[in-house]
Amino acid sequence: MPGKPVILGARTLAAMELGPRRFMLSPILPDQGLMMLAAWRGIGKTWVSLGIAAAVAAGGSFLNWRAPEPRKVLYLDGEMATIDLKKRMAAILPAFPSLDEANLQFMPSGEQHDDMPNLSTAEGQRDIDHAVEWAELVIVDNLSCLCRDGHENEADAWLPVQNWLLRLRRRGKSVLIVHHLNKAGSQSGTSARERILDTSVKMVRPANYQNGQGARFVVQIDKARSLAGDEAADFEATLNVVDGIATWTTTSSPTVTLADQALPLFLGGNSVRKVAELLGISKTEAGRARKELAVAGRLAPNQPADSETDPDDAGILEQEAA
Repeated sequence: MPGKPVILGARTLAAMELGPRRFMLSPILPDQGLMMLAAWRGIGKTWVSLGIAAAVAAGGSFLNWRAPEPRKVLYLDGEMATIDLKKRMAAILPAFPSLDEANLQFMPSGEQHDDMPNLSTAEGQRDIDHAVEWAELVIVDNLSCLCRDGHENEADAWLPVQNWLLRLRRRGKSVLIVHHLNKAGSQSGTSARERILDTSVKMVRPANYQNGQGARFVVQIDKARSLAGDEAADFEATLNVVDGIATWTTTSSPTVTLADQALPLFLGGNSVRKVAELLGISKTEAGRARKELAVAGRLAPNQPADSETDPDDAGILEQEAA
């Protein structure tokens, strides 16, 4: 039977001696923290989540972040072929020579006899509880594959997963959730997912990205309960794999223009009207951004939309061309 709710007075709460909050990965993922890492497909989010896993397990550094001490990490892989997962870890591990294998354990989808547990169900959550109990950080890669509720856009369908995550927090666990971005540039599915998060990190292509550059992206921190100033600033990261060894470089991110923000939305098939709505600008400004992108060769003049063409688009673009 569940115990009675614990009630604390204001002065009792303020006087509690809890010590400073510890971090799994400083400054973005605290102990008992819930974090989401989201990106469009092919950006490099699994490379990043594997790098985070190795850094936390080794007590090392990754990108602009640092793990103060080695911790136990469980990596739940929902979709990768084992050979691909193996190649990536073999490329990542040379940067973490002190990593103890006992601190980083995998549940690879390609090695299971049955389907991976569905973490949207109580049964699926129980199936991995023996492994979760050991871990201090659980990485869920990715949400769509491992939480198969069939109703991604419905807040009610998220509740069983949300309750599970909150239970893990009460048990002292941290969780990193890997997820996809939608065409609008926000995390796919219901926005209710972000309510319980301590940190929400987004990876997007830089404005001057060119095909063939591989994993090169800008890291943007959309939500952080304890970050401010330089710690919350965007930065650019680039992956290089030479002779099977992965290395990363990071630089401060340049100023992003309105056209830069609009580019992935237009490439995602959104109309001028929809881009204006998503960015909170006028249709004229959105049309001007589209023209600027077309003139620069970054967007085809007749870039199609996935949905029906907005009847206002033609008039807006004609006005901008005049």
